Amino acid sequence: MTALPDRRSLLAGGAASLIALPSLAANASRSFRVTRAGSDIGVHRVNVTRDGADVRAQTDIDIAVKFLGITAYRYEMSYTEVYRNGLLQSFDARSNDDGDRGYVKAVRSGEMLQIDGSGYSGPAPGTSVPTSYWRRDCLGVSPWISTQSGKLFAVTATEIAPPPQAPAGSRAWNVTDNGEYTVKLWYDTTGDWTGCSFDAGGELGVYTQAPGSSSLAGFAS
Repeated sequence: MTALPDRRSLLAGGAASLIALPSLAANASRSFRVTRAGSDIGVHRVNVTRDGADVRAQTDIDIAVKFLGITAYRYEMSYTEVYRNGLLQSFDARSNDDGDRGYVKAVRSGEMLQIDGSGYSGPAPGTSVPTSYWRRDCLGVSPWISTQSGKLFAVTATEIAPPPQAPAGSRAWNVTDNGEYTVKLWYDTTGDWTGCSFDAGGELGVYTQAPGSSSLAGFAS
């Protein structure tokens, strides 16, 4: 007669099995301090979660420019991206640009994306990406989808010398459509987004990575 395993052996084996199972979900977050002409004006936070084959990124931006203690300009934005196998599946955004409200909804339909936005509604190539920056792979893609209006930007990315605001060891790119849209982005050697600079109403706007931020590079594909 074959001896049956005792309760302790069963429990030990079950625990080992659970430990050996790969994690089906993970998350990480990255935050940036936003400055204009060297003064703090807000924060930009990205939280990314992996659940099976899907990667979901939630971004929240809160900016307030003050003059003599009074808020002279406010900008708020919140959006959610969902990716599968590196391709955007859906995108949902809401923004308040000092009272001018914008929105974007994008949903994958076969090889294309269908966009409904405050600035553009219609089809977009299925490889398009939002202007969210946290995925370095976006540098090789065009067009970009405005997170504020859904408008499509036919951008090109050119590697440049890192600006003085970028962390040591960064690589930097100038991304522009040679008209309405220009931003300088920088990434570290692992592919993590570490900041950017842009025109902020005639002054230099800069994103500086906040302490305690975690790596998002592993979620990018």
